[in-house]
Amino acid sequence: MLQGNITSGNALRLIKEWTILRKKNWKRTGKTSQKKLALTKLSLSIKRIFMKTIYMPRVIDAKYLNGYCIHIVFSNGKEGNIDLSAYIGSGIFEPLMNKDYFKKLFVDGWTISWPNGADIAPETLYELTEQAGNTVNE
Repeated sequence: MLQGNITSGNALRLIKEWTILRKKNWKRTGKTSQKKLALTKLSLSIKRIFMKTIYMPRVIDAKYLNGYCIHIVFSNGKEGNIDLSAYIGSGIFEPLMNKDYFKKLFVDGWTISWPNGADIAPETLYELTEQAGNTVNE
């Protein structure tokens, strides 16, 4: 029985195929080595899709460039330059208007932060990096 919310149609299809193969394997006792091999390959495919659709790469390095631009590096090898000026100026991000304060950014956990506790979600940073046309260095 599937529980939860799977948004990837490809992942859902692979899970259903895996379930069908598994049921057939339970019913038959002969030629299990071929069935086990098929199940192993299918399980690896499901794992790869899961990692691509669910796993969010974390920030492993970030450096100030100029203005409100930084160079950012993710755990999957994607890196590039992004402009964060759209996030500066209100609420917890107000102190970041001061460029000397903005330069104090650091990697904290999975994202970048500043001394006052301001941070930007890693998925937002990743999306900005992709929109800027940056590449994966693998």
